[in-house]
Amino acid sequence: MRRPHQRVSYGKGATSENNETRFYGWIAAESSVVKQRRQYLLQERHLDRSLINFMAYWSKSSSKDDHA
Repeated sequence: MRRPHQRVSYGKGATSENNETRFYGWIAAESSVVKQRRQYLLQERHLDRSLINFMAYWSKSSSKDDHA
């Protein structure tokens, strides 16, 4: 688990037998974090959207009590 103050490591893709780099990313977090990381990976790093799975599991603005 990454704490909010910790830096994120995006890592590197694994190299296959024929030296092709393969990458698949999976991001699951609070919705604003997922949005920021999605924008970074797609717009700044120019990764193919089909190589990354983005899941916003909760929103900081809502609490358990909101769903009771």
